[in-house]
Amino acid sequence: SGRPPRTMVIETMTGAVTADPVAILDLPSAVGHTVDGGVVRTSLSSPTIAFDASYETAGATDEVLALDGIEAGDEVGHLDGTCDAWFYDAETLDVPAHRPAEVTVEARSTPWDEFLGDAPALVLYRDNPQELAVKRWENLAVVVPELPFSGLEDRTHEIAGSGSLTGRTTDVVDSDYSYAGDAVVDGDQLTFAVDQQILNALGEAHIYTTGEFDLTSGEGTQTVVDCTGPDLMCSDIERGSTALYAVGDLDAADPDAITWTVDVAVELGGTFGTADSTSSFSATRAG
Repeated sequence: SGRPPRTMVIETMTGAVTADPVAILDLPSAVGHTVDGGVVRTSLSSPTIAFDASYETAGATDEVLALDGIEAGDEVGHLDGTCDAWFYDAETLDVPAHRPAEVTVEARSTPWDEFLGDAPALVLYRDNPQELAVKRWENLAVVVPELPFSGLEDRTHEIAGSGSLTGRTTDVVDSDYSYAGDAVVDGDQLTFAVDQQILNALGEAHIYTTGEFDLTSGEGTQTVVDCTGPDLMCSDIERGSTALYAVGDLDAADPDAITWTVDVAVELGGTFGTADSTSSFSATRAG
């Protein structure tokens, strides 16, 4: 069909009460996964499922995953029609998985036995760390709250801008920015209220800020009002926080068309490292 492969979840089992896209809550079952003396064993037990299988790590061979196999985990569907979008780091792509020489299935009873073969077609395992992120219910429309502020009263200028975030060691974090907002210019001070739209692999987020800076020195402060969008994109945003706002390439020679830039290095943590954020702004006299 030319469409990318996908994964469908037909049943989940968990050892504790867990949020579930279909049932809202998954009740606990008997779930066991152990490694003992080089033997990996998985056991599952519920009123409708019994499963017990094991394999030895000795004698395993490396298996480089085909792109179809990796992309099949990008979009994971559920029986109610919802889909989750999964994101992974380079360890998933670059590090081979291990394929055990033999898998022993000691017990298996499921509602789908008539559709299953006697032996699993493929069993793989990993012993390297991976960083994974998931955007739940990715295919559902999300109600976006209204702008947490309506702009500035008696604005004198309209703000527009664009920018980008570029990772130094990975392109997973790369993002595109666009800015829109209001400004009031009073003497040597520019006060602003800005909506920053961010687009990247996780989706779309908006960061709303207010602040001011001196048109002579280019120094001022900025306060975060709110962040809306995927949790991962807003998790490090501290609402109500105030920080130094220092602009570069400031050109206020024409009071009807003021321009400036803001360039900062952003520490993202984990395997994402450092990224460079660059933005350009213009404040044009409102008609």
